Amino acid sequence: MKILRFTAPFKPKGKEYIYVGMWNRYMKNKILLLSSFIPTFCSFYFIAQGVEPRYLPVFLLVACYPIFSVGAYLLRIKQHFRYRSPLDTAMTLFTLMDNGILIEKEGQEIPSLYHWDKFNLCYELKHYLLLYKTDTLLLVLDKTYIKPEELGKIRKFILEHLPDNKKIVYQKSTFF
Repeated sequence: MKILRFTAPFKPKGKEYIYVGMWNRYMKNKILLLSSFIPTFCSFYFIAQGVEPRYLPVFLLVACYPIFSVGAYLLRIKQHFRYRSPLDTAMTLFTLMDNGILIEKEGQEIPSLYHWDKFNLCYELKHYLLLYKTDTLLLVLDKTYIKPEELGKIRKFILEHLPDNKKIVYQKSTFF
């Protein structure tokens, strides 16, 4: 039985959490990203067609929808930070085993086991490995805490253990 271990925070802190959240919401979900710009394009189209001056502020306000959307999401994250449990950022021992990923957080008595059948997607960002069940982000593995010689082994181990009968997407995102 092959076992790989490393210690890292369970979830990212501060700006890194925002980075992962924004990528998860907007960059992973291209339909949401494109649909958030539809009101902007429509507003500019109607403004170019010539709109009554009294409606111009309304169309300009609608054109700013992407800014409002991102701003509202950032406010939700800020609200989340207020009530965030210290266990969310606790140092965690991740143990990758043949039956799943064992998570032992400092301050938590009972470890958690994520079986491999819970995951079917793995995305790699510059500093993170993100493990998903369809569209739900389940686990964030911080690559900065993994030794460079171990990172390749962990990538290979994850790909070997993701279920074959489900859609597997493993891409390296260079955008973020």
